[in-house]
Amino acid sequence: MAVEADLIAVGLRWRDIGTGRTNWADIRAVLMTLPRTSATARAIHGVDVEWGLTEHLLASVVDVAQIANWQRSGGKGRRPKPIPRPGVGPKVEHVEMDSFDSPAAFDEWWAANTQGPTVAARTTGTTVARYDPSLARLNAR
Repeated sequence: MAVEADLIAVGLRWRDIGTGRTNWADIRAVLMTLPRTSATARAIHGVDVEWGLTEHLLASVVDVAQIANWQRSGGKGRRPKPIPRPGVGPKVEHVEMDSFDSPAAFDEWWAANTQGPTVAARTTGTTVARYDPSLARLNAR
């Protein structure tokens, strides 16, 4: 469906392949040169693909300007939050299992900390993680 939308945008139709109006070489040329904002790119990579270097740099400039203005005001009011970037998930907290005295201490910590952002606990060579369905990805390492 996304490929069809991109073909229509350039005046081609999928149904015209092999009719003399369009051939496979034309389709390949269109698909190989689609911009990152195309329907096909969004279907494959998600909406995160729409942010390129320019958008990330502009968001960084806005973030720095907001923090600078907040600092010049003496830090009054709430600290400005950065502009959310696509593809950048929430912070994953890593906890060494050796820091717990007993399994009960770990269970208590887990119950208290797994309501919010995704949390990962590390043992030697093993990662225990909880997936938060409200998040797009789990970036535990």
